[in-house]
Amino acid sequence: GSILKALCHTFPGFICRIVPHSKEVLSLGALYVFLQALGLLWAFLVSLLAVICTRIVIAAVESGNEGAAGAAPLLETPMRGVAVCYVYYCVVRVIGLFGQCM
Repeated sequence: GSILKALCHTFPGFICRIVPHSKEVLSLGALYVFLQALGLLWAFLVSLLAVICTRIVIAAVESGNEGAAGAAPLLETPMRGVAVCYVYYCVVRVIGLFGQCM
């Protein structure tokens, strides 16, 4: 308890009184740590979204197989067509984005 209070309250207050412009430096340090945490969260969410999209596409494309578990007979063909078109669109889009960057 007292070590945490000293590290979080007493020590920064002491530094702010002694060193000029230390409040700005501490604020920038806190902003840096916050941006690093935000970057890690963004990377996690992007990879989570990529896994979810991959599983949805795989499930929709494989639903065309005979005897697939959980396949809805009425929506099987349209969903498979939409998934295949989405995959083709993504491939063309990525190739276009790479072409623009080069």
